[in-house]
Amino acid sequence: MTLPPIGALISGMPRLRLSIPILAFALLASACTSSDDASPNTSTTDSTASETTVVDAGIDGDAVVEPEPVEADTGIGSFTFDDGACPVDVPGLEPRCGTVTVPMNWSDGSGEVVLPVVVLPATDGAEHPPVVYLEGGPGGHPIETLPFQYASLFEGINVGRDVILFDQRGVGFAEPSLACDAIFQLADRLRGDASITPEAGTELAIRTLGDCSDAWIADGIDLTQYNSVASAHDAEAIRTALEIEQWDLFGISYGTRLGLEIMRQHPEGVRSAVLDSVLPPDADLGADGARGFVESLEAVDAACDAEAECDAAGDLDQRLRDAYAALEAEPRTIEVPDAFNPFGPPTIVEFDGDALAGLTLGALYSPVRFGDLPELLADLEAGGTDAAAGFLTIELANEGFFTPGLLWAVECHEAIPFGDPTAVDVPADPFGDRPDSTYLFSNFGPAATDYCAAVPSGQADPSIFAPVSSDIPSLVLAGRFDPVTPVAWGEQAAATLSSSQVVVVEDQGHAVTGSPCGQDLLLAFLDAPGPIDADCADDDIARFLAPDPDPLVFEAFEVDVPDFGVTIAGVRPEGWTVDATGIQSLRLDGILDETSILQLGFPSSVGGLLEDQVLGQFDLELGSESTVETPAGAWRRRDAGDEALSVVWYDRELGGGLRALVAVFADPADVDELAARVEAELLPVNRVSAG
Repeated sequence: MTLPPIGALISGMPRLRLSIPILAFALLASACTSSDDASPNTSTTDSTASETTVVDAGIDGDAVVEPEPVEADTGIGSFTFDDGACPVDVPGLEPRCGTVTVPMNWSDGSGEVVLPVVVLPATDGAEHPPVVYLEGGPGGHPIETLPFQYASLFEGINVGRDVILFDQRGVGFAEPSLACDAIFQLADRLRGDASITPEAGTELAIRTLGDCSDAWIADGIDLTQYNSVASAHDAEAIRTALEIEQWDLFGISYGTRLGLEIMRQHPEGVRSAVLDSVLPPDADLGADGARGFVESLEAVDAACDAEAECDAAGDLDQRLRDAYAALEAEPRTIEVPDAFNPFGPPTIVEFDGDALAGLTLGALYSPVRFGDLPELLADLEAGGTDAAAGFLTIELANEGFFTPGLLWAVECHEAIPFGDPTAVDVPADPFGDRPDSTYLFSNFGPAATDYCAAVPSGQADPSIFAPVSSDIPSLVLAGRFDPVTPVAWGEQAAATLSSSQVVVVEDQGHAVTGSPCGQDLLLAFLDAPGPIDADCADDDIARFLAPDPDPLVFEAFEVDVPDFGVTIAGVRPEGWTVDATGIQSLRLDGILDETSILQLGFPSSVGGLLEDQVLGQFDLELGSESTVETPAGAWRRRDAGDEALSVVWYDRELGGGLRALVAVFADPADVDELAARVEAELLPVNRVSAG
């Protein structure tokens, strides 16, 4: 089999965690608002213990030696930040938004690229230097996904420091754009038509990518200028336009490659760097990429074997092989709902063995996903498709926040032309007897040069492959299960970063800063760049079918909800993710095991619409009523659910045309205990008042 069209065209690194209930609310709200000391690097990796490596850092004990402040003279000219309207809204935040215009061609100053920038002012006062976030992909949309990722990724670092986000050239709200709807239309067609052979699909994909490329060039886009060095200059222009003396870099995945290039090109502006899931410039993308998937899958299989409940359910690796063979022999048609329009038409997917293989690769990015593989397999083995649809809903939702044009421009400029796809040592196919499964592991398959012929982005100067040498304090983070940026890459990058510390987080995959431990490490380092305590990285391996041991503890909160003109106060579960509106707490034990508590105040007139909007996507109706008496007043309780999900819906009239709502979404096995805690501890203190 050759490179599959979907995997080749749309290869973003998914991190977005979507909550179906809160997505429904977001749609409704939108509709209603139209009226340890430094030590030598002597440790080695293993599969059971976390690793903290401090490369001779030039850091004396706990004292941080920071770079000498310098004037913001970049040598690339002066730039202006032009204030403008914010393209997205994050309730409760008042960001400063605008654009910075830079040359398309940094060598001769020709052309023009307009970069959208969002500055999130520090909460509780700016006590620390600002942080600039560098998105992965390449091709991810950090501004567009901000409402979904603020709470889990940025809220902590926003305390005491400004957070700056920008869309890289070609993606998101940047102009000109490397977007091409035909790529996604073809992806949908290929998913739903099993009669198209892989070879024919590859031809269609290359032709489609070529058509998009022709259109970009006709619009005056010079594809040779869409690469890491150009983006590093873009970031420096943004820093000078914002009149920032020095900032901290925070990059994930490809964002670390960009961060390292910024450290090489413009070190004077960088105070420190957090590099999460590192892609070093001298990485062997073909060979290491081909091994990463297999090694990650083997690690997940071993972790399942180590957990009694998961091991008792059957050998994970063999179950995946068996499911692959069954689906190749008899694919299943799956209707995948649109996460952002649950009442719209679903995407039809012919789910075969290759679709399962691709889904498995995506699952390996995070324990939130691969922890649900046993449950996915149990559903498939029973003839079902609901679990697969749940996985695919997240996968398809992520696609909308990704621009594959930039991915291919970058890879065809600075990666694929310098490798030999025929020389890639592909590991044994983990799913059976296919002669070539390179596509699962990287974009260095047999058709890679054909794709690059369709995207004439030129070839980089080989000097960009030199390791980045720097004494800028750096925290290098890696996840033990990561299938795409292995631990070894982080160590490789750190070898020439003289003030670096490598921390391997044992229970994580790709992009560890989205986890509680990752956030703690990130914040500790940003507060004082230098050696940090990394004990949390030694936590237990990922959990599959074992019950959640964490007790439920409530904490006080108060938040304004400007969409409805109300203020909500009370308690919510401590340690759970709080979404962008500040009113929904989520505990994600996996894609198929999400527990959430929604608290809301809204006009009484939209109560029925809200019920329809939230519950309709699950095809559930609220049943008989009961009353829960609390010191705050009487709440009406209604229940709904099926074998997969239970909902307990509490509401009460407040007077003045307002209604309060608390809704619990949970697994049927957990809902009674959770509802009892909510009735005893949350409902009595929930308060809603006019804003």
